[in-house]
Amino acid sequence: METMTSLLVRSRVKLDEVSARRWQDSHIAQWLYDGARDACRKAECLRDSVTVTAVAGTQTYALTSTGIKDLIRINRVTYKQVGQTDEIPLEYADYNSLDSMSWATTQQTRPTIYTTWGFPPSVSLVLYPAPSDAGTITIYYYRLPSNAVVTDYSQNLELPQGWEDIAIDYAVYQALLQDADPRWKEYKGIYDEHLSDMVVTAIRFNDQAGMMNVGQNGAVPRWLWDEGYY
Repeated sequence: METMTSLLVRSRVKLDEVSARRWQDSHIAQWLYDGARDACRKAECLRDSVTVTAVAGTQTYALTSTGIKDLIRINRVTYKQVGQTDEIPLEYADYNSLDSMSWATTQQTRPTIYTTWGFPPSVSLVLYPAPSDAGTITIYYYRLPSNAVVTDYSQNLELPQGWEDIAIDYAVYQALLQDADPRWKEYKGIYDEHLSDMVVTAIRFNDQAGMMNVGQNGAVPRWLWDEGYY
């Protein structure tokens, strides 16, 4: 990851303004950060996890109290009961689906299903059934770049390594747009093209096709079975 100082210099080279005249450093730095947030929100490229203590009999957990920050959306949830070694993936179901699962709302045992309610940052995780024993919940999620102190240019801008140019594209396009310079359309096109590439790459940061078991057919490349998988 590059520091804001480095990205400011590179942005100014593209704007042909090495020293601040038309555009202040603070403005360009804000656009760099805004570009990183926009890219990470659309590509879901920053991934994190947090482990939460599950309390016996407690079904709902407010994510604002778990340490999760800048949440975009949840990727997966696992549960491990105290004394057990296996971390069990929980299946997601929406609230409407749970209406037909009355057993899940009355029993207490090891959770097998989770759902969410609310919107970031005020999201609650709900387990079904409620855990009968203490345990741990691990939440894997996509997030935005951490809040930046834009005046501290020694900070790194959070983006996957090698994708820092996308923030520069965004900052240059915003600067030219503010100046009514028609070149903003060119840089907007460059930004959109690079963002499209980032979305595809961020689906999985490896070049393997992925395998899945399909009944008696054994393991087959997942793309043969799942049309939505890239």
